[in-house]
Amino acid sequence: MFVHEFKYRVPYPEVDRLNVVHHGHYAKYFEIGRLEAMRALGWNYKDMEDSGIGLFVVEMQSKFLKPATYDELITIITTLREMPNRKVTFTTEIVNQDGDTCCIGTVKLLFVNKSRMKVCSIPGELKQLLEPYFK
Repeated sequence: MFVHEFKYRVPYPEVDRLNVVHHGHYAKYFEIGRLEAMRALGWNYKDMEDSGIGLFVVEMQSKFLKPATYDELITIITTLREMPNRKVTFTTEIVNQDGDTCCIGTVKLLFVNKSRMKVCSIPGELKQLLEPYFK
């Protein structure tokens, strides 16, 4: 299993009139978590996309438990529970600075050859970077 944590301070434009994070921003937090987790692993989404492979979101679920608020330092915890192949599922937990879980979500994505628009396997280099976490 691969787990990564990333700290993020909630900026004013992401909260509503009640001073809590608008629900629409959690999808962005999930993506920030994915990007930073892969970067920490030594993998860059941009390089993968430039090579012709994209990750397409096919399913996303969220469960909101407690609001995150303006200027709060949240932790985005991103987890891969299974070794990806043609699809990858990221589980993300958003935790506030008091340690309370604000939101739990999953995002399922497919590896896609962008020029052919066909599902493909995980790039070999990314697979090699992840394998030690799944032995």
